[in-house]
Amino acid sequence: MTVFVLAGFLLTGCQRKEQQEVQPQEQQEEQQEEQQEVQKDEQDNSMSIVTAESPNTSMIVISPSEEKIKWAIYSEGYYCYGNGSLCGYLSEDGEEITPCIYTEAMPFSEGLACVCLDGKYGYIGKDGETVLPFIYDQAASFSEGVAYFSQGEEYGLMDREGNVVLELTDCDSISSFREGLAYFSVDGQYGYMNQEGKIVIQPVYDDAGYFYDGCAVVMKNGFGGVVGKDGREILPTEYIGVRTEDECIIAQKEDSFCVFDKEGNIVSSGAWDRIYESAWDKVFYIYQDDKVGFLDGSGKIIMEPVYEYMIKPIPEKELVIVRNEEGAYGVLDYAGEIRVPFRYSEISYQSDAGGLRVTDADTGKAGYLDGEDLSEKIPLIYDSLQYFMEDQAVAQLGEKYGVVRYDGTLSVPIVYDRIMLFTDGSMALWTGETVELTDRQGRSILKGKYTYIWTCGNGYGATAEDGGDSYWDSQGNLTAQFETSWSDPVYGAENSTLRETMLFRYGEEKGECPEEFVLTNQITPKAGLFKDFLRNGSITADTGGPEFTVKITELMQGRRFSKLYRMGEEEIPVLYFYADPLEQSSFAMSDSGWFLIRDGQVEQIAGANECGGSLRGDWACCWYDKEEKTWKPGTSGIWGGWPGYAYTDEIYRLENGEAVLENSFMYHLEYAEDEDEEKYYIDDTEATAEAYYAARERYRYYMPLDCDR
Repeated sequence: MTVFVLAGFLLTGCQRKEQQEVQPQEQQEEQQEEQQEVQKDEQDNSMSIVTAESPNTSMIVISPSEEKIKWAIYSEGYYCYGNGSLCGYLSEDGEEITPCIYTEAMPFSEGLACVCLDGKYGYIGKDGETVLPFIYDQAASFSEGVAYFSQGEEYGLMDREGNVVLELTDCDSISSFREGLAYFSVDGQYGYMNQEGKIVIQPVYDDAGYFYDGCAVVMKNGFGGVVGKDGREILPTEYIGVRTEDECIIAQKEDSFCVFDKEGNIVSSGAWDRIYESAWDKVFYIYQDDKVGFLDGSGKIIMEPVYEYMIKPIPEKELVIVRNEEGAYGVLDYAGEIRVPFRYSEISYQSDAGGLRVTDADTGKAGYLDGEDLSEKIPLIYDSLQYFMEDQAVAQLGEKYGVVRYDGTLSVPIVYDRIMLFTDGSMALWTGETVELTDRQGRSILKGKYTYIWTCGNGYGATAEDGGDSYWDSQGNLTAQFETSWSDPVYGAENSTLRETMLFRYGEEKGECPEEFVLTNQITPKAGLFKDFLRNGSITADTGGPEFTVKITELMQGRRFSKLYRMGEEEIPVLYFYADPLEQSSFAMSDSGWFLIRDGQVEQIAGANECGGSLRGDWACCWYDKEEKTWKPGTSGIWGGWPGYAYTDEIYRLENGEAVLENSFMYHLEYAEDEDEEKYYIDDTEATAEAYYAARERYRYYMPLDCDR
């Protein structure tokens, strides 16, 4: 593997002129020929790396020569990546650990990575060497010291040395371990076991999820509840919806919500229509009859839902920003007393500035109120005033912009056409189409025609007028350049993106891959054809146009999810499957479906495809028939775009070993110039709204637990 200095290789001649060293043309040609020979001799067949290093930056472009990086997952200091058909691994610095030779690869977990080669699974270490041989028919990532395996008809758990620590004989499926327990199923019923194989919670539930902070959600007879790690039912299975939060459990009945602590003690309740979690404010908004209130993070009621208009809490100040019926904003304290009168067209709070940014409703002028005594801090004289970055905020007067300090004085005069501030004290100042980026001391870093500037690691990114992106270190040296501004995520990584099929790292990597890439639910050999189907089968989906079929193993790595259920009056075993591709667009994409065994073969009941964009598509889901008191497979989706959108639901009945469409529903809203038109359909026949809702009320929609759609 060869490492080249980017400024001397990929982007020669693109540095700032005053930093370039002028050489005679003959000497330049000799150096280029010598460099090409070194590259030819030393370059790896599958991957080359272009890097730019300086005291203030760490930018690396991993540039493929024969294969493309289509997706990547960052874990434990390494990238697991795919080229579209095969997978390999790279170190954080871009060193190739293994080439793309694996048909399946999972991110590193507890020091090992599970990979598939020539149809068999094994494990490699971070040096790329084989640690556990390729002898397994199934294998999963290590979690809490153990990993699932199957070899022939034998299946169970093994340790990092490959020793069998628990041989299983009667499980149709088993999940990874989390908080010392794994959920497993027997004949479609779920329970929990520990690593010694002791059943802690008997398999009596229709569905089960992972433990979080000692609590796990379970389902039975169409209702949800919560169990503890000792098997105790913290909440009985009598709620139509349950979710665990950091400090509380939220459970819904038909006409009310209850909030419990993690021991099952009730904290609050009400006949609320819904609860919305705001991670940003660390509160829960509660809605009832078009009015809103909120709970704190533990579920305690701070304000009942009595306000008809928008509220935004400021918990650290025990204040609430409220909009009244006239559309004006003011501030109340938790007792409901007015602290700031309703005279503003906008109020927002910024904790690090310690104040409230306000806009006067009469004059349209903006300023700041002090965060402690709520008196005027920066006078309302500006046409707009942005949030503070440390001690500075962008201010606008007329068509020009400047920078104001906390005390109201100007640090940059209001003469620029546009300004952007950054947390390190640097700023971008536009004069016409030309922008100059300066550091904290006002020294120029770069200058040119760019439409957008942003911080990138210890350097900066810039979008040109033609849409291409370039990256610069903190001294203004060009470190990378791309023809487009589009990028795709590197899962788990905070400072990497996929740019034009290349992996670009622009700072010291942080973060870790999401748990769903490591935690799995494995279908065991006891499930017979279902287990084989997940290796060899295909899924067919109808996206509203031609149907398409894709092999399940081709749906990329890391985000495949499957569970077994018993459904219908005959309790037929069915398989649920869901997969997110790692090559995601800006919108959600997925493939999912239901399958049963018929005449000795796995047969698809329903296939669904979430296709992104305005045409979102559908997904496979569970339906509970409240009349027959049984689970049924089906789909649900939303199809949008001009001139309207539609919600669609399908429910299948299982009888005599096969699936029959029992009911389908569609709500269609069509936009019109005069008045939008609503239409309702039952089984493709137009119906009244009353008939539609009465028929659909028979069913409740659920997604399988742990399927993080």
